[in-house]
Amino acid sequence: MYLVTEVGEKYPLADAETVAALGYTESAAVAVSMRLLDLLPTGPVLSVGAARQAQAVRP
Repeated sequence: MYLVTEVGEKYPLADAETVAALGYTESAAVAVSMRLLDLLPTGPVLSVGAARQAQAVRP
């Protein structure tokens, strides 16, 4: 499952806990063709554990 942003980037969601932490439900997900998703740049995997760790600043 991915979170697709308004600027056209996709972020893989690690698990159901991450989906819930972002305020979404898996049942509300909208199916999108992998052919379309393949056109979008992919960001890092989003997870609750990663959010709790210090992150490097992106330039």
